[in-house]
Amino acid sequence: MQFRSSILSFDTLCERIRVSKAAVLTLVFCAVFRAVLFLGNDLIASFPRRGLEFMSIEQRCIRDIPAPAKVLLMGSSRIRYAVVSDVVADELGLPRDQVQNITLRAGGPLDALILLRRNPHLLDNAKLVVFDINPWQLNLNGQFLVPPRLHYIASLSERLRLFDLAGKCEVLWDCVWPSNRERRTLARWMENLWWLAKGAKYSTDWNPWWAPGEHGQAGEEAALRHMQRFEVCQLMEESWREFVDLLDRRGIPLVIIETPTLEMYYTTINETPEYRKGYEKYLDIKQSLARPGVHFKTWLLPEDAGLTDDDLFDYGHLAKNAALKFSRVLAAYLRDEGLDKDIR
Repeated sequence: MQFRSSILSFDTLCERIRVSKAAVLTLVFCAVFRAVLFLGNDLIASFPRRGLEFMSIEQRCIRDIPAPAKVLLMGSSRIRYAVVSDVVADELGLPRDQVQNITLRAGGPLDALILLRRNPHLLDNAKLVVFDINPWQLNLNGQFLVPPRLHYIASLSERLRLFDLAGKCEVLWDCVWPSNRERRTLARWMENLWWLAKGAKYSTDWNPWWAPGEHGQAGEEAALRHMQRFEVCQLMEESWREFVDLLDRRGIPLVIIETPTLEMYYTTINETPEYRKGYEKYLDIKQSLARPGVHFKTWLLPEDAGLTDDDLFDYGHLAKNAALKFSRVLAAYLRDEGLDKDIR
């Protein structure tokens, strides 16, 4: 007896492979969807999502500018909320378009290198770069080491070095199917398309600054987020060195600053051996960045910049009026160091 429908029968090998219309439509949809995701950067840049901040700032602050600025402010939100580019330009006697604030929330040296990789002309006219440095930029276990944008702007090798095992698996899966939750899930895309259809655009304004508030445990909580289980991220350390060496080769002075922070932040670090040990590693790496063209300036506490604790809206971000004051303090420092001479 023969079982023609059985896998035990060789007769079934002669049957033609059947491809359903549903399977074809699914494959076509996946191919088109994937192509749109990777080719639609201009459309993506207009989506009103915080995770797409990088592309919007890149467009507004770099690609829409007729000529690169002479003074570049780069780094994290610490310098974004502390320095008003127009005030610095006025104090240095420069046209306002010659001081450009290209900062990102949780921005670090890897972000800066990626910006330069995507926009190699950015340094063509640069005479000075001001960059803020923070311990969390180097902590492999820190809360802010890997902002969502790195999922889609960093290279594959960079992402594999940044993430733990689970993150590495997600990165590799993302190469097969664009599944990252911050940019490429279907639900997120449909939401973005809905907002875009309503005429919304991503806001690239720095404002509004937050008003000074009750600090409470802000210093202690920030120290916990930044210094807990401190382990140096080799990629971020290498990124710092690569960024500094790049500017050194181009002959562009670099000012590495630390903006004012609540005293309780440093008190918590000093009183916690684990945090203190991590902070000492951070200081060693910071000092190793010294080059002839690198200048370091630290305003450790608010009073070092002529401010008070009430001028901060959290552990280390300045409120608006304080930012106006601090911008003049920064410009005065640049003048005192003679760093403004080659800019004009």
